[in-house]
Amino acid sequence: KEEEEQRIKAQKEELKKAKDKLENEKSQLASENELLVQRLRKQQKAQEELQEAVKKEKAKAGIAIAYLRRFLTEHLRDIDNWKEFLERERDFKRDPISLLKQEDIANLSQDDQASAMCKALT
Repeated sequence: KEEEEQRIKAQKEELKKAKDKLENEKSQLASENELLVQRLRKQQKAQEELQEAVKKEKAKAGIAIAYLRRFLTEHLRDIDNWKEFLERERDFKRDPISLLKQEDIANLSQDDQASAMCKALT
């Protein structure tokens, strides 16, 4: 009977050690999890800030391309008007100018708008 009690006591001690070890691991994992959650939140915040910055820059670029489009089409019209005036005054051979309408290029991507405006100037 005493031998049985000793065996049970030894098993209890082993179980207590195993429990303590698992509790310790649980605590370490909880700490690690908290650090990872904090890191994730920081990264999410940084991502949101970057997305907001990109959104603002795209808005600025959209405004800039709209001004470029407007001023370029006006400039091309002015050039076309001046060439007609110059032809009346002297021998002046005018190169054809491809006039752009803002409405025609406004629906293109910003890169395509810039390309179309560059082609109109050359």
